[in-house]
Amino acid sequence: MSDSDGWNSSARRLDAITVPGRNGTLTPLNSNTFDNVQVTYKCYISKEMSIKLDELRAYLNAFNGYQRLEDTINSTYYRMARYNGSFEVESKDKLAATFDITFDCMPQKFLKSGEVVTTLTTSGTITNPTNYVAKPILKIYGVGTIKIGQSAIKILKSGNKYIEVDCDLLNAYEGADNRNSFVEMIGEPVLNANTVNSVIFDAGITKVELIPRWYTI
Repeated sequence: MSDSDGWNSSARRLDAITVPGRNGTLTPLNSNTFDNVQVTYKCYISKEMSIKLDELRAYLNAFNGYQRLEDTINSTYYRMARYNGSFEVESKDKLAATFDITFDCMPQKFLKSGEVVTTLTTSGTITNPTNYVAKPILKIYGVGTIKIGQSAIKILKSGNKYIEVDCDLLNAYEGADNRNSFVEMIGEPVLNANTVNSVIFDAGITKVELIPRWYTI
């Protein structure tokens, strides 16, 4: 890889509303969603071009759906990306080739610092350092209620060891086993942007392991 446009960001999804008799367009207040972004890597192969190109195509086409995408240019974060299935060779000879590979990426650039687990054995706080609301993963031990801001998660029944709650997918599980019937959610638990978020839980909960999943755009 010689270069990438990975510093580019996705575009905000705007719903424009035209009002008769008024200039311009209006934008709804809740327009806080973003479109996917195309990220292109400029690549080269310096030897065994014909063999290596086929191997690279086979490798990339082996993956379905979104996959984790990292590079050494922007090493502090990763994206969730899917390969569109083709690339075009710009120049080549018998040994070498240059070409672009483009990925269709979700708008978030997830910070690797957001993968660090925060372990709480009593109620506490966690500070969101970004400008965007984060939806964490919680691994909850015990039975009781955990409150994050104005929202809450009630563990109605303990798992064999823990209950894991994905606040983005709004799913509960333990390993490969579904645990949605063990959990009741009140609101949507999120970590608000640029602020200290309280995490308060009952005495029946002995430990909470929180993966914040910070991101930027």
